[in-house]
Amino acid sequence: MNKYWISWWHREDMGRFDLKWPCWWTGSTCEKPELLAYCAAVKVEQGEDILEIVRTSYSRFPDDIKWRFVIPKSDDWTPYSDRFTKDEDAEEF
Repeated sequence: MNKYWISWWHREDMGRFDLKWPCWWTGSTCEKPELLAYCAAVKVEQGEDILEIVRTSYSRFPDDIKWRFVIPKSDDWTPYSDRFTKDEDAEEF
């Protein structure tokens, strides 16, 4: 499995989502406060699988996800830091 650090813009019309990976809301913009930026760490076989994982985590399966970034990471990388904290019950990544 390959690790990726990803981020996308979430809009209210996309519905709710439940991503089974470490995920954080990181902010919005003054220009478009209705857009919320999310970051997540995912493990996939191929980079092409990222879109499907995020898309199917939504209740409405959006086809127009606007990515902020998709960054491949090393096997020993962890998403947890002072900014992106680990929940007490979260598994290691």
